[in-house]
Formats: sequence, C-alpha cells, structure tokens
Amino acid sequence: MTSTMTMSIQTDIATILVKQASLTENPLKSMVDGLSIQEVCYLIFHSYRGNDKQAKGMRLSDMGLNLLKAFFKCKNIKMPGGSKITLPQLLYLDRVSTMPYWVSDEYIAIFDTELGMMLALAEGNLNFLIESRFRLTSGTSKIIKD
Repeated sequence: MTSTMTMSIQTDIATILVKQASLTENPLKSMVDGLSIQEVCYLIFHSYRGNDKQAKGMRLSDMGLNLLKAFFKCKNIKMPGGSKITLPQLLYLDRVSTMPYWVSDEYIAIFDTELGMMLALAEGNLNFLIESRFRLTSGTSKIIKD
C-alpha cells in the first residue's frame, strides 16, 4: 500500500477493492457499485465497527474472504480436529491481528504473516498460542501484551 493511505486498514482494503472493481467488468463491480467505502467495509468485514480512521474488527465475512483471496495472499491453517472456535479465541484474534482473518471450526484463513506463522508453529492450536502469550506476560496485569 502507498503512503497516501491514511485511513484504517479496513477502509484501505475496501478502497483498493472498489478501485479494482471499477477497472474491469467483473462480479465485484456489481457488488460494490454505488456503495460507500463504509458500506463496503460492512460487506467484507464480519466484525467491522468504528469509523474510517479508528476502525476495529479484522474478522472477514465469507464474501470478504473470497474477495481478498482474489487480490492478496493468505495462509490457511488447519484447526486441531474436534476443536470449536470459542469466544475467548475470537477476542484474542480480534485483539492481536493486524490484518484480516476468517475463522471456522476447520481452519483459519489469515492474511497477517506474523500471526499466521505463530499459528502454524502452534499447529492451529489457538489455546496454546493464547496460553503461551499469557505465560510471557504473567508478571503484568494485562492478559495479552501488545
């Protein structure tokens, strides 16, 4: 991304997608045609909240995952068998992820290379990753250290 982008990462991504859609005739154009950048953000981010400059929520909707996969690289990390995504795990991802991600009980698709690498090393075990970060920061009052 260029240094001229000063909004949140969510609005930057939505802006790129809208620009790409305007360049050619494709299904994306009909989906975003006439929508504001804010409305596009709500379409592609499942947990989008806030405003243009201080937005939160990197969790993608199903459509957001499909759109971003067409333009950006992502890593699919298989979740351990029989595990179900939990609220504390979602809160952890929402807090630490600096790039978009999508979750299911089977796998996590993540566009954040650092977090993706940590998840891959933990073999997709979010609880292990959360506990590891907690052990590293147990001397502080914060559960998750930024």
